[in-house]
Amino acid sequence: MATTLTSITVSDELLREIDEATKELDWPRETLLRAAVRRLIRSERRWRELQRIGEEHARAIGVSTEDDVEEFLDALPAAE
Repeated sequence: MATTLTSITVSDELLREIDEATKELDWPRETLLRAAVRRLIRSERRWRELQRIGEEHARAIGVSTEDDVEEFLDALPAAE
């Protein structure tokens, strides 16, 4: 697999957090950053997919505004 060297700028505070995590996990900085970026990308993609699914379901039941959401929630039976 081809690799590309990429530089980023981080604050001193974030660098301290990164270095603390590398010590806690016993991982090289490079491994920690690569894992963090992968997890962030996966998480954001999953979140967008869940939002898309939620919007589809909302449209299917006629919920399109915040007022519709309130009406929908008000119509639900009260939790005991």
